[in-house]
Amino acid sequence: MAKKPKKLMVVLPAYNEAGYIDAVLPGVMSWVLEDPKTRSAVVANDGSTDRTVEIAKEAGFPVVHSDPKNPRNNLGKSAAIKAGAAYAREKGCYGILTLDSDLKGLGKEHINKLANAFVEGEHDMVIAPTREAGSGVVLNKSGQRAIRLEALKPWFEGDKEWDLMLHGYGFEIGTNDRIPHRTTIGGLFDHVFEAHAPFRKPSARQYAEVGHAAGVRDTRLRGQAEYERRKREESHSSAERFKGLYEILEGRPLFPSETPGERIVKDRQRKLNEELQASARREEANIARLRKALERSQKKESKRK
Repeated sequence: MAKKPKKLMVVLPAYNEAGYIDAVLPGVMSWVLEDPKTRSAVVANDGSTDRTVEIAKEAGFPVVHSDPKNPRNNLGKSAAIKAGAAYAREKGCYGILTLDSDLKGLGKEHINKLANAFVEGEHDMVIAPTREAGSGVVLNKSGQRAIRLEALKPWFEGDKEWDLMLHGYGFEIGTNDRIPHRTTIGGLFDHVFEAHAPFRKPSARQYAEVGHAAGVRDTRLRGQAEYERRKREESHSSAERFKGLYEILEGRPLFPSETPGERIVKDRQRKLNEELQASARREEANIARLRKALERSQKKESKRK
């Protein structure tokens, strides 16, 4: 008996992508039309205020919203993907393919490569690195990934750690942390570039750094929560997104060369050196006082004679 084909859905999270999404939709639609019984796509709007939603609908794509009650509410990429994934679950899909809405050079052949690697493999998640437009830097924390919906079940059920790790703009880092049975395959998205400069999120080590600086336990998770809270207070402009993080880290670089543990050792060594120097200064001052006292005593003795 032939195996039932696995239904897949492309989820396109989008926030004010009117200038880019129209270059992505044709490739996605071509992929869907090759086998519409097992393939579909949805645009997950995250509070766009431009023509993103209109462009998607005009191209024949269904649209879901991060916040169905207020479609203009911008909740972050994770909320958009969650809305798209929920839509895929309703349609009985096996997995989703998350693709950024600002990709340049995307064709159905790229989506086929990712889908085939996912369906034919045994991993819960397959990541396809892309490159940053302009610099050509390979983005290993790429948003282009295929995920088995069953692996996201705790997220749909409201697991607190999942909600914390995937909150706001933490989808890539969160799924990397929560889905251990994954793989990254290079070459699937050759010559595909991300138009926007990516929001460079801290790694788990930087989250730990934030948590340590904030003086909380369970630094990795609490640190991310503190970071996300500070980030939400800032504007969405890339120039200010890390302002809160810089404040927490007291102006230290976002990607420090040493770990929090190494910094603690260095701080202790610095304090010890300062104490030794202070002790040496006190000793020198005492010796100077003794010398002056000796000089005064010698002068008194000479006067007596």
